Amino acid sequence: MDLVDGEKVSGRVVGVVVGESAALIDTVLQARMFEKTLEYGLIPWLHGYRIERREIVRYGSRFDYLLSNGVDRIILELKSAVYLSSDGAAMYPDTVSKRGVRHFKILSNLKLVGENSGIVFIAGHPFATYFKPNFDIDPNLRGALCEALKINVLIKSIKMHLELDGSVILDDVDFPVKIEC
Repeated sequence: MDLVDGEKVSGRVVGVVVGESAALIDTVLQARMFEKTLEYGLIPWLHGYRIERREIVRYGSRFDYLLSNGVDRIILELKSAVYLSSDGAAMYPDTVSKRGVRHFKILSNLKLVGENSGIVFIAGHPFATYFKPNFDIDPNLRGALCEALKINVLIKSIKMHLELDGSVILDDVDFPVKIEC
């Protein structure tokens, strides 16, 4: 980052203080924590899976992971859901996301041609009580996500947040998901 006088500083914002803890907004740290959670076998619905490859490309779009359990494989995309609604929902997206809509459509296409695919929403707000998509902010998301749900694309959420000492707390590996199609 350039300062007014030309000096540079380094660093990154990983969280936003809310109450006595913080919302985890850094998607790189969210991904690292997802990877550790998977590595330690803490996600029952991905039991036995490991990361076969990162940044896999399908139909011209990059997805976060190709996971394998030795028998099955699944293409998985993480999405950050830190925006908190007035009713306690961690929501994705917080702005219009053409990339997100494209990802959901491609994941549905992959499922239709026989490839397992999934979306994991990382609920990063400590006060979140469940996840729901933010269809109000991006109406195009509804059709893409509802189609994915209809054809059994894996749609899950994991809740984690940041403590003020910098530690990441894994709150729930099967965080409630509510999608009204």
